[in-house]
Amino acid sequence: MVISLIVARPLAFAMFKHSLSVSDELAELGQLSRIVGTHFVRVDETRNWEQMWVAYFLQPVPIILSRPMPYFAFIPQPRASPDFILRPRGRGTASSDPVAVGGSIVWRNRGYELIKVTGELK
Repeated sequence: MVISLIVARPLAFAMFKHSLSVSDELAELGQLSRIVGTHFVRVDETRNWEQMWVAYFLQPVPIILSRPMPYFAFIPQPRASPDFILRPRGRGTASSDPVAVGGSIVWRNRGYELIKVTGELK
């Protein structure tokens, strides 16, 4: 019992230093199911914590993870072309930016933007 307290106490204090919460930007993703319906959404989020919550809030929308975190790595990814792309704001590049190849931004908040893919993705 004494040993478990010696080990658990520093761990408990370390946990209080880290704020593990879900941002408003992530929580707002729940409303996207009304926009995308049953169309596939490619998620371009690479941060593990955020990717997990994006997948949670987008339920029941079918998603394709561009770079699955280890937790999702063993789940088979659908082999479909996405109709939408969800990405953190400000992460597009000129040659692969969906807006540059014929897409349009249909929704955005402070942290994310949803792009309707109307052209061919490179």
